[in-house]
Amino acid sequence: MDRLPALIALIAVLGGEARAATVSGRVVGFPDGEPLPGVQVLVRDPQGRSAASTTDEEGWFEALDVDPGIARIQAVPPADLNRLGAYAGDVSAFCAADTFELAADEILEGLRIELPVGGRIEGTLTGLSPGATVRAQGADTLNLSLSRTAVVDAQGRFSVTGLASWVVDGEILPGAYVVSGNDGAGGRFWHPGTWDRAAAELVPAVRGEVTVVDLQRPAGADLVGCFVDPDGAPLSAATVTVRASEGSFSGATDGAGCFGFVDLPGAELTVTVDSDGLAVTTLPAVSAAGVVDLGTVLIEPEATLQIEGAAVTQIALVPPGEEGPMLLRSVASGVATLPPRISTPS
Repeated sequence: MDRLPALIALIAVLGGEARAATVSGRVVGFPDGEPLPGVQVLVRDPQGRSAASTTDEEGWFEALDVDPGIARIQAVPPADLNRLGAYAGDVSAFCAADTFELAADEILEGLRIELPVGGRIEGTLTGLSPGATVRAQGADTLNLSLSRTAVVDAQGRFSVTGLASWVVDGEILPGAYVVSGNDGAGGRFWHPGTWDRAAAELVPAVRGEVTVVDLQRPAGADLVGCFVDPDGAPLSAATVTVRASEGSFSGATDGAGCFGFVDLPGAELTVTVDSDGLAVTTLPAVSAAGVVDLGTVLIEPEATLQIEGAAVTQIALVPPGEEGPMLLRSVASGVATLPPRISTPS
């Protein structure tokens, strides 16, 4: 009977949860040693799970409830702090970071994580709506997940901070970034001034240095056109929707059946027109450059299918070029509406 308490204790240890460890230390700037408040500290296990803490005004942190086992400790600065994130051991990559074997109830203290000053991309962007922003998105292999954004001020200035570069064999290699602007009205464009992301030029950034970029919004396209019905009469009050590669815009035709949009953002435009009794018609996409005149476009009547005989609640059609059927429900009168047609300008 004397062995029973020991056996119960052993079962409790083997069957119970592992007791937590604690990790504490300080996050400071490199090389100045300045305390860095508001930095998130993550104690990460090999599966990516983490216990978190945030540094106080003096840069101190304490992460509680850390699972025992192997851990890597990462400091992540807030977006408005021009510092680079790092792991304990002064490296930026998870796989290269120092590892710590934490035992149950262990208190690991006195860690010091130093964060270098980040790179900065700054410049001017003028003539845009309030709320315009500039974003730098990492474009090199080691930097794809890094994205920083800055708001353009009243004078058109911006400064994107906290941008990483890489140290290889003691040599600092610039990070590569795609820099884009949002004009405050839904249109995004890329440096040096294009609506086409594939045509963007990469901008280098080096820790502790400033790269100057003057970002220019490219000119938008002006789009005009007119619609007529099968009798040649102007199609007034029709709803016109323009889908640009950088936004969607709606309007209506005037009494002459014509419409116009000014300064549409994007590299390509697609127009859809909708009017009662006529087919919802989508025009082929056109390049968004300068003034785009669609001319006069004929909109044909909405196609119908007449159902004869016994009541039918559903039929299946295979549209041209499609593999599967499209189900069309009949209405009480025995008429079902067919899908929209594709039309080309006359």
